[in-house]
Amino acid sequence: MKVKTVTQKWQAKIFKLGFKMTVRVHNVEISNPRKILFPGSVIRKIDIIKYYEFIAQYILPHLQGRPITMHRFPEGINESNFWQKSAPNYFPDYIERVEVDEDEGTKLYALINNPESLIYIANTASIPLHTWQSRTPKLTLPDQIIWDLDPSDDDFDKVRLGAKLMKAILEELGLHPFLKTTGSKGLHLQVSIKPQYDYDVIKQFSKNVAEFASKEIPQLFTTEIRKNKRGNRIFVDFLRNQYGHTAVSLYSVRPIEGAPVAAPIYWEEIDTLNAQSFNIKNIKQRISAEGDIWKDFYKKPQSITRAIKKLETLYKPILVLKKAS
Repeated sequence: MKVKTVTQKWQAKIFKLGFKMTVRVHNVEISNPRKILFPGSVIRKIDIIKYYEFIAQYILPHLQGRPITMHRFPEGINESNFWQKSAPNYFPDYIERVEVDEDEGTKLYALINNPESLIYIANTASIPLHTWQSRTPKLTLPDQIIWDLDPSDDDFDKVRLGAKLMKAILEELGLHPFLKTTGSKGLHLQVSIKPQYDYDVIKQFSKNVAEFASKEIPQLFTTEIRKNKRGNRIFVDFLRNQYGHTAVSLYSVRPIEGAPVAAPIYWEEIDTLNAQSFNIKNIKQRISAEGDIWKDFYKKPQSITRAIKKLETLYKPILVLKKAS
C-alpha cells in the first residue's frame, strides 16, 4: 500500500487548522508523521518510514529471523535516546517474537520478518536496526561474520587501506568478504558462512583473524579495547560476533544528520567512496542504477573449517572445533 500524502502546502494548512491527518503505510498508522527527527537536515519521521518502505525488499533478507535491538530516538537524534531489546506486549501480532536465553533470564525479542513489522518498528523512531549474526531456528549458530574497521581518526584513506589488507588476509584463508559502508565512520567486511559452529568458535576465530592482522601490521591495526590505547590505529572490532551482540544491518539508517545508510559497495569503488557516501535519498538512485549488489550474499555460504585450520598454521592460538551435531 502506498503512503497517503498531501502536498506540503496543504499539509501545513491542515496542521494549522488543528485537523489530524492520518497517514498509513502498509496499513500501519503512522504517529506524528511530520515530527522532525533530523533537525539539521529537516528530515521527518515520514521520510524515514518512506525510505524503509522503499528499501523493504532489499533489507528484509538481512533482517528476517534475526533478533533485533531497537535504538529509539522519539524526540529526534539530538535528544534523549534509549536501547530496547524486549518486544513490548503492545506490539501487534504480525511482529513475530523469539524467546532468547540470557544471563538475566529469558527475553522476547522482536523479529522483522515482513514489511509491516519493518514499518511499525520504524514508527517507534527506532532509526538504526541492529541484528544478531544468527537467525531462527538456529540462534546459537551464526550464519555470518563481521569485522568492523573502526578508525581512531578522520583519515579514511587509512580505512580504505585497512579494508584492502583485511580482504587479502581473508582471501588467503579461502574466504570471500563482501564490503559495506557503515553509514558512520568505518567499513564492514562481512562473510556469509554455513551455520556449523556456535558463537564461542565464531568469536574466537574472528578474534584470531583480527589479532593476526594486528600482529602482522601493528602500525595500522589494533584489537585494543580501550580507546586511549589505540593511538591512531584502526580497531578491528570482532566483538559483534558473540552471542547476544549485534551489528548495524545493511541498508539501515544511522542517527546522523543527513540520514546516511549502511550501504553495499563494490570493492572496485573503495577508493572513491567513504563511510557516509549514501543516504536515504541517493541510495534510491544507486539501487535503480546498480540493483542490489548483495543479492547473492546468502546464496553461497562458506565453510570456515579450512580457514580455521589454515589460520592455525599462521597464528599460534589454537581453536578447538566444536561442530554442531
